[in-house]
Amino acid sequence: MSKTPVRKKTTAAKAAGNRPDPTGRELWFAGLGALSLTRKQVLAGIDQSIYLGRQLRNQANERIDLGRSAFADVGTRVRELADTASNRAGAEAGRAKAIIDGLIGEVRERAECLIGEAEARVRPVMVEFGLAEPKRQPRARKSASRPTAKATQAAKDISGTTRRRRVSRAA
Repeated sequence: MSKTPVRKKTTAAKAAGNRPDPTGRELWFAGLGALSLTRKQVLAGIDQSIYLGRQLRNQANERIDLGRSAFADVGTRVRELADTASNRAGAEAGRAKAIIDGLIGEVRERAECLIGEAEARVRPVMVEFGLAEPKRQPRARKSASRPTAKATQAAKDISGTTRRRRVSRAA
């Protein structure tokens, strides 16, 4: 058989063992002390909760403000980019329109030349079949000789545009 060691009693156990039973007054004061201690701990916990709640609210407000400013910055940047893109697109559209107008002009000129050439080639055939009238030959021009002084004076007299007559008519 083995012997189990016997423990010695500690001073707290000795003190508790030597104490008499608590009285009503001691119980009342113990409960009052416990209540006071609990009240202090609850109030400290409530104060701590309020403090943490305010910190969280402040952090949330700061983040909301950061988000709003970031959103405003993004909106401003998007508007700037949209304006830049719009301006570039307008400039490119202007250049493209100028190029296209130039090409259309060239195509029109070429088409008019081709139409003229085609009409010139087809016209004799159409005249031969009676679908078109022959083109009149322009009259031969006389050489441009300068009229004599008498001829110009006679022309002025006929038209009534000489100065002397105007003056005499007005008087």
